[in-house]
Amino acid sequence: MSFFTKLFFFALFTSSFILVGCQGTETVNTDKQPAKDLPKEMSAFSQGESGQELSTLAYTQNPVSAHTTSDKTKDHDLTIGEEIRAGNISIQFERIDELSVNQFSPNKDKFLNITLKLTNHGEELTELSLLNHFSLIAGKERQDLALIDTQNPLTIEIPAGKTVTGQLTYDSVLSESYSFIYEDLSIGEKVQWQFSYEDVQSLD
Repeated sequence: MSFFTKLFFFALFTSSFILVGCQGTETVNTDKQPAKDLPKEMSAFSQGESGQELSTLAYTQNPVSAHTTSDKTKDHDLTIGEEIRAGNISIQFERIDELSVNQFSPNKDKFLNITLKLTNHGEELTELSLLNHFSLIAGKERQDLALIDTQNPLTIEIPAGKTVTGQLTYDSVLSESYSFIYEDLSIGEKVQWQFSYEDVQSLD
């Protein structure tokens, strides 16, 4: 075998080895991606048995101590069932239920579902943000908003002169006391409903 023939087979063998080595080191990124249109820094996921995802929006960057109100903000302390008007919106805290979600378990202790009745007394459509206008406090810690269906919007739309039902689900710890808060800094209103875990269990 000539020198050039040996050189050809050596080069062919070497290139095949390099190609196989490159294929053996190829990596695939299998990290889960945050659900579409959700704030990436606020997303966390629990994997269900069927492969579906449950999203919770965590308030890790907005602790209660940082959730301040202006000196002009009016505080109103209410209980479950009571209704109050804040600006052009009337809000009634109708009920609080422990929610069971098939194939999903809470990251904390319980899924707590809050039902509101909201009336728009104004002449224009009003949109309320689930993240900015509402919050659930257990003890002194703000709880995570759970998006059971990630297709649901993060706002509640209330047409002018209409009443709608709004629901918010939280991934919450167990606590002796809870506060559900509605706050609108633009009009200086803060409303909070106080309840205990016994109130959750007593509802049908």
